Amino acid sequence: MTEQSQGGHGGLDLAGFQIPGLYLLFPDGDRLTLTHAAIHALTECYLSDPARIPPRVRQAVQYKPCSICPHQDAACCHAIPTVFPLLEHVDRFLSYDRITAAYREERNEAANEEGMLHVVQTTMQRALQHVSILSLIHYCEVGRTYIKYFAGVIPFMDPVTMAERVYQNVYWDLRGDEAAVNQLLTTMRSEIDLTVHCQIERLHLICQHDAFVNAFVNTHIATQFRAPELLPELRARFAARRAPVG
Repeated sequence: MTEQSQGGHGGLDLAGFQIPGLYLLFPDGDRLTLTHAAIHALTECYLSDPARIPPRVRQAVQYKPCSICPHQDAACCHAIPTVFPLLEHVDRFLSYDRITAAYREERNEAANEEGMLHVVQTTMQRALQHVSILSLIHYCEVGRTYIKYFAGVIPFMDPVTMAERVYQNVYWDLRGDEAAVNQLLTTMRSEIDLTVHCQIERLHLICQHDAFVNAFVNTHIATQFRAPELLPELRARFAARRAPVG
């Protein structure tokens, strides 16, 4: 199965979503394509244009890499450029505004299959979860060390389901060693706590509305594995799925 939708396709031309990535369709008919190539191209435009990123932003302490980043001499945080292509679009909407979003997963080379396509009617805040994950896990120098644990996470997951998927990935990678699982999740939480905090401060420098900041907060919730009320729930859900039937 390569297609999945919630609320129907609404007459969309599904052929327009073949490249892996996130596609946002706004109420005014505008469309934003967030594939790796599109993000890279637009990021280059923003970084090379002083008019797009004012000197006051470039010189701000919050614009610099986090204290735990191995690239302290970088001109800016490597994660923040993923936001640049969104600014002209996202700042026109609030987090609760409804949009159509399509997400094409990466190709499954092992099965020789194209990635599944997900099409949903959702809020701006929920759709931007993917961009926040992309920023913190694929571009952040610290977050990239955890990229394999976000396998199978899609932007439209609720925070608990997202956390459950990450927990499952960690569990299988560490062969069910509970002490090792707890230690890795604790370290992950501590480091992503810091990077999320820094990223939110950067976003306040350049975003006029709350959609993208809230998306980062939602993703952050998914990393709170040591919270007393969340970790036992994740363990119980995972155990229930593994229990034999009958």
